[in-house]
Amino acid sequence: MWLRQVEKQMEHQRFMESAIYTMPLKVMKSAHRSALAALVVLTAVTGYALYLDHQWFAAIFGALDVVAILGVFARSSDPSEE
Repeated sequence: MWLRQVEKQMEHQRFMESAIYTMPLKVMKSAHRSALAALVVLTAVTGYALYLDHQWFAAIFGALDVVAILGVFARSSDPSEE
């Protein structure tokens, strides 16, 4: 009984030590996936606006699309993250 408790505690300790490195990575990957999905939808809306001959609307949303891509996938230059 005591040995099982010690094993559980050691397993929990290993998980907590590795979670420091794995959890932010999982969050970052899911954020990139959802941002990519939103960018695909925004690009589709831009293309549909061009199809409907609304150039100004398409230009605005196209510019937002480019800014969003740069904002999501550009590396941060914050020195505290290095």
